[in-house]
Amino acid sequence: MSDLYAAKPDQTDDKRQPDLDDMMEDVFGLNIRAAHTVMDLFRRPVRVFQAARLPDWAGHTYTPSFRVFFSLIAILFLFKFFWASENTMMQVAFETTAQKLRQMDPRLDVNAVVDDMMEKNWLVYPFAVGFWCTLTALLMRIWGKGTPTITRIRLFFAAIIPSTTLLTVLMITTAKLPFSLMMAVGGLSILVTFGFDALTTWRGLKGVHEKGARLWRALLLGFVTSCVGILGPTTASLTAGFWVGQDVGRALNELHEQDAAATTAERSDEPALETNPE
Repeated sequence: MSDLYAAKPDQTDDKRQPDLDDMMEDVFGLNIRAAHTVMDLFRRPVRVFQAARLPDWAGHTYTPSFRVFFSLIAILFLFKFFWASENTMMQVAFETTAQKLRQMDPRLDVNAVVDDMMEKNWLVYPFAVGFWCTLTALLMRIWGKGTPTITRIRLFFAAIIPSTTLLTVLMITTAKLPFSLMMAVGGLSILVTFGFDALTTWRGLKGVHEKGARLWRALLLGFVTSCVGILGPTTASLTAGFWVGQDVGRALNELHEQDAAATTAERSDEPALETNPE
């Protein structure tokens, strides 16, 4: 792996022509580095943590953690056709939420509202998760005295990549399970987040802090990221619900205006009452 990223002696020579090695780097370099980054965060996170403290990630041996994290989010969207299709836990959850709309007016197309809510939810989701994760990264100061802001962001996203990888797989593989198991899957997701984020931080900070200091920092990060794992999707759902609620409100107003217009028309068509003169 290291030979693939090693600089060639004549790499700075302007006269050197691109060769097969350069072509392989163009096609596979980023993907290989990203996979290598994820694998090392599972096997030996201390190496990735050390590289995150260097400007070029140890000679570009690893892909920046921020990029890897959002690549995993992109993979989740790539499989949206599977976990967000009909009869999935996600779709049933949104349908359950939207059932109250039928009581407001049976003419509302609830199925269309559910589809719109899901689309808007996953449009907002990356921004909501990115906001809470970046804010947390800026606030977490567990990486060692004098760690710069950019390095703190790098280390935070590196620490949560293993759990994010597992959660991506978990979400895709459990999508078709019965809705009654949704709380169990949610609880498992929180356990995965807490356990792997804490473990990765514990192992990644080896050599920076003593065991006792590493332990409480790892547990703190695991607890905080578990909360972020709830805040991100909740923020996305609430924002999508508010967004769709505005559209539903306008649709209800239009229906009520139509009813009022129809009532007025019916009254105007009624014959006027005749009065006999005395």
